[in-house]
Amino acid sequence: MAAKSTANKTDNKKFYNEVDVQSFTGKKRVRRSYHRIREVIEMPNLIDVQTNSYEEFLQAHVMNDEKLRSGLQEVLTTSFPVNDFAGKAVLDFVSY
Repeated sequence: MAAKSTANKTDNKKFYNEVDVQSFTGKKRVRRSYHRIREVIEMPNLIDVQTNSYEEFLQAHVMNDEKLRSGLQEVLTTSFPVNDFAGKAVLDFVSY
């Protein structure tokens, strides 16, 4: 009977591809590998997604008159003008 239960444990490890690992605290953890799962959709180029988002935020290649009111342009236009407490000076945003 004991031999049968150890056979089931080894079969389980083959099925899940598990590896017993000791952690720093001494507790036993189980690592599972999912490398056999087939890819459902193609992974997007995440660097490209971030680069495009930053370019859209910055609008660096757009002329000042043609910039949309979004991204950095919107942040700066809503933050300005800045007045000092005495009311003697005003800081206004022109372009970046």
